[in-house]
Amino acid sequence: MPRYLLALLVLLIPGTGWCAEDPMSGWGNDMRGWYLGGGYALSNVFWTEADSSFGTSERGSSDSGFIINGGYRLNRFLAVELGYLDGGESTFRGEILNDTNGFNVIGINAAQKTDAIELSGIVVFPFAKIWEIYMKLGAAYWDATSTQTLTPPSGPPIDRVIDESGTDFLLGVGAGITPWENVHVRLEAQAFRTDDKLLGLDFETVDDLEARFDAYTLEVHWRFQ
Repeated sequence: MPRYLLALLVLLIPGTGWCAEDPMSGWGNDMRGWYLGGGYALSNVFWTEADSSFGTSERGSSDSGFIINGGYRLNRFLAVELGYLDGGESTFRGEILNDTNGFNVIGINAAQKTDAIELSGIVVFPFAKIWEIYMKLGAAYWDATSTQTLTPPSGPPIDRVIDESGTDFLLGVGAGITPWENVHVRLEAQAFRTDDKLLGLDFETVDDLEARFDAYTLEVHWRFQ
C-alpha cells in the first residue's frame, strides 16, 4: 500500500477514543442497511507470473481515477456491493521475450485506460466497536484500451491500439472505520486479470506471464441505517 494511504489510516486513530464511548457508533448496532459512496482510486497495470496472484514481474506508472459504489449490509459480517471504477490511464514499459525466429527482445511502451463494473460479496471482521477489516470477492466486468508502441530488435516500431473487454475474478482486501453513526471511511486494495494483448504479451513466447490491473482506493460511505 502506498505510504500516504497508510498515513491517512493512521491519522484516523486519534478519533477512536471518543467514538468508542458512543454505543451507536460503528457496529454497536447490527449495521444492517443500505450504503452509498465513493472516492479516490490510484490504479496501475502490470504483468505477473501466471501462477501468482500479486507477485509482479513488471509494473507500470500509476494514474488517478475514482470509484463509485453502493451496497447492502446484511449484518455485521456480510455485505453485497455494486460499483463502478474509473482507473484512469496507466502507462507501462517493459521488455518481451520472443524466440519464434531466434531469441529476440521486444520493447513495449503502452498507455492503458481501464474501467470496470464490479459486483462482489464482502466478508467483514469488526473489532474495537468502530473498526473493521474485510475481504471482497466477486467479478469485474472490465473494459480497456491500450495504445502501444512495440520496438523489435530490427525494423521500424509497430504502433497499434488494442481494445478489449471481459469478465474476471475480483479480489480485494481493506480496512475501515465508522467515526460517526452514518459515516464510514475505508481503504482498499483490489486486483483482477485483464487481457494479455493489452500489455503486448501476445508476442511473449518464453515466460508464462499474465496481464493484470490493480487499484488502491480511499472511500467515504453514507450508511442509511
